[in-house]
Amino acid sequence: MHYNSTLYRYIHSKHHQLYVPYAFGALYNHPVEGLLMDIIGAGLAFQLSGLGVMGGCIFFCFSTLKTVDDHCGYVFPYDPLQRLFDNNSKYHYLHHQPYGR
Repeated sequence: MHYNSTLYRYIHSKHHQLYVPYAFGALYNHPVEGLLMDIIGAGLAFQLSGLGVMGGCIFFCFSTLKTVDDHCGYVFPYDPLQRLFDNNSKYHYLHHQPYGR
């Protein structure tokens, strides 16, 4: 939604009203974005992946944990999610600034 200015302006910008990311703000978004990305997108990913019930539970738990960890605002020294992925708390702190689009 960052690459389409119309979608960003009318839908995703709601999420970016939070200049300082925090854990609960990770899922603060426009209802349309929540429906398209969080519900339909996650459901399609689950269906297309062919995961079973246990694999799906692990996938959704990891996805939620990563989302909250990315938006928590903290960089813990031994957090594997911060080390393994470039899309982490440091990135989201800059990304959520008015200039960090």
